[in-house]
Amino acid sequence: MVPEGSIHGRFQPFHNGHFELALAALDRCVFLWIGIVGPVPGSRPLLTPEDPMTYHERQFMVTRTLVAEGVPPQRFGCVPFPVAEPETLDYYLDPRVTCYVPAGDTAGGTRSARLESMGYSVEPLPTGDFDPTILALLRGGDPAWRKAVPRSVAAYLEEIELQDRLRDGKESA
Repeated sequence: MVPEGSIHGRFQPFHNGHFELALAALDRCVFLWIGIVGPVPGSRPLLTPEDPMTYHERQFMVTRTLVAEGVPPQRFGCVPFPVAEPETLDYYLDPRVTCYVPAGDTAGGTRSARLESMGYSVEPLPTGDFDPTILALLRGGDPAWRKAVPRSVAAYLEEIELQDRLRDGKESA
């Protein structure tokens, strides 16, 4: 077990595949850094249909979900993960941290290659399916999106009225 590990993603929203990745990483490290890929403060002035949630909303959703599922809050933390400005990543994540990526992204995958070129150790993790259709299901009012996210995420997305925001074309809160 390594002292610190990291996963990263957009978490728009934090779905079952992300949750499985986080749990698999937590099995391999004492403390897990969860890197939240843009938009972060200062990275873009406006949110987009592909990135409708703020950094704060995603950080809160991830934290709330992991705690609700029994992960002690002292085992993880969230940090910005500036893939658009990779030269600044070491301001947020120590290069000694092991970066865990989905198993399908090894052997020259963009994510792995970028991290390795910056001096990070990269390890693949077997993970569940990653479903990119959740936002489309939300926009279309299809309740199937609920099966693709942990229960606490579904409750949070209802609290922030993300489905209504997406249907109304109002991406930002």
